[in-house]
Formats: sequence, C-alpha cells, structure tokens
Amino acid sequence: RGPVCWAALAMVLVPMALFTEADPLPGLPTLVPVLGAALLLTLAEARQGPGRWLALTPMRGLGLISYSAYLVHQPVLAMARVASLEAPSTGFMLALVVPILALAALFWRFVEQPFRTPAAAGGLSRSRVYAGASAVMAPLLAIGMALHFSSGMPGRFPELAADSNGFGAAQNISYNLKPHALTGQPLPDHRTSGLSVMVIGNSYARDFINMAQDGAGLPADRFSYFEIEGCSLQSPPPWVITNLARASHVVMGSGVSAGGHVCVEQMIAEIARLTGGEILLIGLKNFGWNNNALMRVPAPDRYDIRVPVLEETLIDNRSSLAHAARGGFAPARYIDMLALVIDDDGRVPVFTPDRQLISQDRKHLTPAGARYIGKKLFDGPAASLRAATPTELRQP
Repeated sequence: RGPVCWAALAMVLVPMALFTEADPLPGLPTLVPVLGAALLLTLAEARQGPGRWLALTPMRGLGLISYSAYLVHQPVLAMARVASLEAPSTGFMLALVVPILALAALFWRFVEQPFRTPAAAGGLSRSRVYAGASAVMAPLLAIGMALHFSSGMPGRFPELAADSNGFGAAQNISYNLKPHALTGQPLPDHRTSGLSVMVIGNSYARDFINMAQDGAGLPADRFSYFEIEGCSLQSPPPWVITNLARASHVVMGSGVSAGGHVCVEQMIAEIARLTGGEILLIGLKNFGWNNNALMRVPAPDRYDIRVPVLEETLIDNRSSLAHAARGGFAPARYIDMLALVIDDDGRVPVFTPDRQLISQDRKHLTPAGARYIGKKLFDGPAASLRAATPTELRQP
C-alpha cells in the first residue's frame, strides 16, 4: 500500500502547482486529485506512509474544520479583491489563510457542530434549522434581487452618469449593445460615397462603433456590423460579402491574445480576399483591476487616480505590437488602444477629464468613455475614417 499511497498523495499535491486558469475546471483534469484523495481515504494507514503524516493532530484538526474552511474562504478572498485598488499580491493572499482558518474554526464550533448534533444531544432540531436558515436567507435574497434589478444602484455614483438621458439601470450594458441595430445594414460603395465601414467582431467591435459615432461624430448610416466570435468568417451571409466589397474600411474587433495570432491571420486573409478597403485590427484595452475600491476613495481624490493595466493585457498587447512590427497581420494595420492613454509607468486613467467613469467593467466603454477615448482614436491612428467622411457629413 505504501507506494500507492505516496503516488496518491502526489496526485493530490502536484496538480496544485500545475493547474492554471486555462485548465477546464471542473473537468477531466479534476479527476486526478479526486482519485488521489479517494485512494488516500481508502488505503492510507495511520502507522505508515502518508497516513502517519495525515494522522498528526494538526492535520486531523485541519480536516475537522475543512468543510467550514471551504465555506468561508471564497467570501474572504473575494472581499479582499473587491477592496483592493490593484491586484492583491500572492503574499497578501497567502497571509489570509490565517484568518480563514480562524473563521473556519469558529464556524465549525458554533455553526457546523450544532447543525450536525441531534436535538436529543443538545443540537438544533430540524424545525429550528429550517427557521433559522429561512430567517437569514430571506433578507439576503431580497437584497440580492434588489441589487440585481437595479444594476447595483448606479445612482449612488454620479461618475456613471454620462448624461441625463442615459443614466439608469444597465445603462452601460445597453450602450454596448446599441450597435446591434446596425447588423445587416447595407453599405454604400466607398468609390462613390467616401466612408463605408464594415465592423466585424464582438463587444470590443461594438465599442469601436460607439467611439466612431459619439467620439468622432461619424454617421451611423456609413457603418454595418457583423457579430462573430473566434477568428473565422465561416461562410458569412451574402450581405456581409456585399458590404466587404463596398467598404472603405474593415474593422476587426474581437481582442487579440498573444496566442491567437495564427487564428487572426487566417481571418485577415479571408477578409482581404473580399475587400479592397483598409483593414484595421483593434487591440485590447484595460482600465485596471477593480472599480469597486475606487468608489471608497474620497471624491476629490479619486478623479486623478491612474491604475496599472492588467499584466495579461500588457503581455497580449506587446506581443501583438511585436508581431505587427515583424510584418504580421498584413495587410491589416494593428491599432494599439493602450497607447492612447497609457503613461510611462504602465498606468491608465479611470475617469475622463470631466470626472466620468471611462469603463464600468474595466474593458468596455461608458458613453463618456467612448467620447473621451474615441476622440483620441479618430484624431490619431484611425484618422483615415474621419478623412474619408464627406465634408457635409462631418460633425464637430
């Protein structure tokens, strides 16, 4: 049994170091530690091998409070993240193990044990358990539903109020969904009418449309939108093929990850065969780790705060810039969105100069954010769209 138990212990411990966020968990990989734990419970003996270590008093104590630790650890970690302006360090998160175990011991003693102990032995009766659970769950459920249907009560934060008409529940989600109205819209032929833009992608592409309309004042009737996930057209409908042939510009906006260049190149090649227009590939953007903590900063101080761009976004963007510099993505032109707002320290603003939130979810733009970032975009790397717009259609 000894070798099998040591192997089982390795099956539990090794995945803790090897599993990453990219692994499909729960899924087939999860079977490895689960099977290892099952083998230990079945075969381990207290007098030899891993069983001797697991039978130590501290390990047995940890086992007793493990279910309570499972219940309390995620709220503690979640609150630590919510309260942090920047991503908490690994050391800080590890330090939280101590209060988590302390809370788990209290939960085991004053919650878990009374619930487990039969009423005849001094524990809680079934009716008291149900009554107590209902008394706690009902108000929590009511609060949760109220927050859900009010979109977190945005009225608490005037920084979300881009304008008096757009302020309200789910305003920024609705704003990002607005370009769906352009799906299927036929485009004029750019050879006779100037600006004619086919936008392909997902929510990031819709951000581009909002920036074009609200940040640069470009006319909506010169844009058409095709929703797509991934990076292949996969036999597009006829109206997409027709619009691609008519377009002065084709904009691809689905986000470009460091490992997705080959896939993006495939889609660029498909589009290039169908259009003679300029192809723009829109890079990623990010406005920090957490907006929740910002709202706890006193109002006079919060508006000048600059936050670090998430490391994974920086890596993806740097990789795409390097790929483009080597001639990749051709004939598309890669647009570095971060360059519009990032400083030398890798930090970006959270609020516009008029004190409105740029992004509510740190990836997609509010109306105020679209106006602010859009002006920078269409005065800079996307200026060719403004130049292609007939003079009589241009807005200030």
